[in-house]
Amino acid sequence: MSANCAPHLSQLVHAATPNPVKVEKAALKVRFTTASTALIAEAKCLPDDKAELWEEKVMWMHRWEEKTGEVYPIVEHGQELDINIKIDTADGPMITEADKAYKRWSAEEVAVAACRGGDEDVQMEEEVAQEAGEQGASVAVPAATEKMSHVEVVAWPV
Repeated sequence: MSANCAPHLSQLVHAATPNPVKVEKAALKVRFTTASTALIAEAKCLPDDKAELWEEKVMWMHRWEEKTGEVYPIVEHGQELDINIKIDTADGPMITEADKAYKRWSAEEVAVAACRGGDEDVQMEEEVAQEAGEQGASVAVPAATEKMSHVEVVAWPV
């Protein structure tokens, strides 16, 4: 065999080095498949809209937030890379129904907290701060705390 038939080292290195954009796109598709499957599974677990199931609905809303928090950044990154990643059209109505329920229940949760004149979490924080203060510990207490759609906004005194 002559030396002319042997591949050059640069050809071997080039052939063994994958295109990083293709690798990133493939990895993103795999991440999306995993995250969207979990989101679909969570949508299938949507509790009935009954008052006696409020605790189950709140737990489901927290899990829904986690799942959508995983899916949406992947979709945005996919759009940046010009990748068409979408949830299957057969699952679309179920996801839409679950998202509408999440928005409705979140609004109800905020309204209930506002009607009570405060949030249980805020009351618990105040109790912990009071107990810690009694024990001589220094605790910084927020001046105001408000919960909006499961995002806690805290204003600290200056």
